[in-house]
Formats: sequence, C-alpha cells, structure tokens
Amino acid sequence: ECTPISMALLLPLLLASQAPLLAQARSPPSKAFPTTPTARLAFGGKISGSFPAKTGFASFPKLRLRGQKDAVRYGVLKKGGDSTVVSRCLAESRDYGEYLGTGVDVYRVSDGSTASVDELVNTSDKKRVLAAFFTQWGDFDSFEMAQRLKPLLPKLEQEGVQVVAIGIGSMEGAKVFAELTGFPAERLYVDETAESHKALKFAPGFGRRGEQPKKWWNSETVLGATETWSPYAKLLAMCAGLGSPGTLQEVFRGYLGDKNSPEIKERFPGVLPEWLPPLFGVIGEGYQRPFELATVRLLNMGNILTRWETLTPEDKDLILQRGGALIVENGKVVYRHDDLGILGYADVDKLARIALEGSETQMQEEASGV
Repeated sequence: ECTPISMALLLPLLLASQAPLLAQARSPPSKAFPTTPTARLAFGGKISGSFPAKTGFASFPKLRLRGQKDAVRYGVLKKGGDSTVVSRCLAESRDYGEYLGTGVDVYRVSDGSTASVDELVNTSDKKRVLAAFFTQWGDFDSFEMAQRLKPLLPKLEQEGVQVVAIGIGSMEGAKVFAELTGFPAERLYVDETAESHKALKFAPGFGRRGEQPKKWWNSETVLGATETWSPYAKLLAMCAGLGSPGTLQEVFRGYLGDKNSPEIKERFPGVLPEWLPPLFGVIGEGYQRPFELATVRLLNMGNILTRWETLTPEDKDLILQRGGALIVENGKVVYRHDDLGILGYADVDKLARIALEGSETQMQEEASGV
C-alpha cells in the first residue's frame, strides 16, 4: 500500500517529469493595486488633508494591503507617514461581508449529535464566534492549530467568545485526534466529506478543482497534467512547495528557529516532554530556538503515521483540501483566513486577539505590519 514515506522516494522523478508543464503553466503574478497617479489619489495617496473614503474602492475592489510596507510600496502612504491612513484604507478594503451560510450539517465528537454549521458560526445571541476549519485529522496543520488553540480556550470562553472547530474525516478519527491533541470533543465537529470547506471556498489543494483565486497550480494545464496522479503524489508535491506557498519557508523556520517568536513551551504547552525544553536553553532563551518547532512536528508526525488510516478520510483525495478560519459577529465576518498551503494555517494568537477585541484590532495590526 502506498504511504507518504514510500512515495517520498518517487518525488524527484515526479517533479522532473512534470517540470516542463509546470513551467509552461506558471505566469507572473498580476498586481492587485492600480499604480496610476489617479488611482493613488483615490486610495488616499495624500497623507495630509481629508481622506476620500467613498472614492476609489468601488472602482478597484481588489485592493488588498498587507500592512504598512504595501501601503508605502503602492503609494498609499509615504515612508514614515501616518499609519492611520493605512487603517482607513484597510477599513474600506477588508470588508468580508455577511456570513452567507453553507447549508451543511456536521456531527459533534462528544456525543455524535447533528449540528448546522450555519447555526454554530452565525449565532443569534450576539456572541462573537471563532470558527476554525481544520484540514483532515491526520494533517500537521490540524494538529498544530488544535495544540495552539487549546490553551487559549479558557480565556476566549470566559470573555464570551464561542469557539468551534470543524475537521475532515471520520468520527473515529476525530476521537483519536481529540485524544492526541487534548482539544475538547464538545468543541469539535466532523465533516466527513469537507462540504463546509467547499461551500466556504477554501483552497482545494494542488491538482484539485475548486473555487479559488486562479493560480498557476490550478490552471487547466496543471490540472490536466496531474489528473492521473494519486493524492499521495500531489501531497508530496505540496510538501515540496508546488501549489503550496509558504510551506518550505515554514519547514525551514522549524529547523532554523525564529527570534521573533516565543519559546515553544509558551505556544505549545504540554506538547513536549517536560525534560526536553530545558535542553534548548543551551542555544538561548526567550525565542523559538533551532529545532524546537521541528521537534514538535516530529512528535506529531509519529502520532499521525502510526494512525494514518484512522485519522485520514476515506476519500484520500481530501488529504489535499486546505482549511481556514472565520471570526463572525452579529452575522458579519470580521476576519477570514484562508490556508493556501501546508503549514499555512491561521496565526492562532492573532485570531484570539481579534476575537477578544474585535475587527478594530485587526486593522491596527495590519496597519503596523503585524
């Protein structure tokens, strides 16, 4: 039987054979922001004076500024200028709109009861809801997001934030997942066929059809070239960074460390054996040390591979499906994250801050480049 480990040996051959087609399919990314002087003015190119909040955005709805650096790059803000201008741009451009619903039912892991995704996410009692749409149970993203979200649950629930998590796979796999990660079964729901993910238009993964922004890896050329590939072959291509932006960088970050991130014991409490974190103190303290995050992933990989058939969905094509996260308040989506690749799950700390403090926090963080 084909497994991710055995397929790893075939990855170089697969990539080599498909390289010409993939190169043909790749196209330069299009600029999302118009750079004409008129457009700059419409988007608030002048730092001083009144900001034309009602102009420009209707004509150019694709504006997506990712903080102050993009604002400077696209002429919305001069270097060193007032970041409140960026906040006002973001306030206009980051309107996620109403929660439109999915019409999908899922099953609670704790008791098997049926629940509507729409009722879980779009509550009528004015609560703010943090909805995590995990990938399949046997995926690094699901494990890590659950492990990071778990210690934040008491604070979120104390402040009235309702947390729900929906993952892909069987009920049996969900129960094993809950046991391994410690994520509470009463907050966990099963979507066996990823219908909620499809309804919300989360990325289907490399070589799969689905509603998502057009990229080279879901072009007709690539879809045709990979039509006969097994899900495992496509998964390994994603592990190599094909159709999975940010994956390799995140893998390297796990090995090389990150001085801008806290120690693993602060973000993944209880995941590593108690005797292990002090050993990383030889390298340094107060940041994510080299191999620290990689060790968490190694332990998760051991749990996943030894329970692969239980954790993964019956339809193995769904091991490629990506997830995301929503924060909904009073029927309005105040924040949305789409996973584009493996290890591209939402920043859980950022999710918690926005859920606790509201969408204004999101705009302030993006304006400052956080």
